[in-house]
Amino acid sequence: MILCVAIYSLFFSFLWLSKEKRVIRLFDSDGFTAHPVLLILFHIAGILIFGFAPFLSGHEFSYLPVQQIAWIMILITITLVSFSIMISYHLASKKCNQFPITGSLQIPGKFLITIYFIVRILFICFYEIWFRGFLLNYGIDNLGILPAVLVNVGLYSLLHMVNGKEEMISCIPFGFLLCYLSIWQGSALAAIVIHLALTITYEFSFIKKIKTLQTAVI
Repeated sequence: MILCVAIYSLFFSFLWLSKEKRVIRLFDSDGFTAHPVLLILFHIAGILIFGFAPFLSGHEFSYLPVQQIAWIMILITITLVSFSIMISYHLASKKCNQFPITGSLQIPGKFLITIYFIVRILFICFYEIWFRGFLLNYGIDNLGILPAVLVNVGLYSLLHMVNGKEEMISCIPFGFLLCYLSIWQGSALAAIVIHLALTITYEFSFIKKIKTLQTAVI
């Protein structure tokens, strides 16, 4: 319990510090972050925080191999991934219409963007392994399924408070979905894949659209 509280508190502190420096996201309503290197370092810190937590606990764990394989499970996961990609693409298009596009818009260079996406993918993997793997299973073992899921979703939503009330609320049903899939499959793998599909598709599509629009403006 102490380890879970310490890990969560440490990352929460990093999150608020990053908010002050405007390095939580690659872009927001004001444009791209002015500190892409700090953003990458923030994600690396998150990888270290969430990545070492299960090992520090001293417990054996296995959160990636799927415990029970069924065609319906595979079909539902593929469907949710496809749906996530479509939703993300739509949201990226909508965001572009609200974004300040000018010829002088500074987009991080190709090298930094590449490094960012590599680190971002690793971060999401370790983030989900901790949330829907280590923390969820620890909660189930000590509290029971329903309390563990409620705590998991509550803590998950609370982290997104830094991005506004709307995103915080949207994390509640999404968190329940990922917890359900993780418990049903006995693995955090589906949660990782769906989270990656949602986030990476959104960010990659957005950057691609912005570059196209910026070229048109120039």
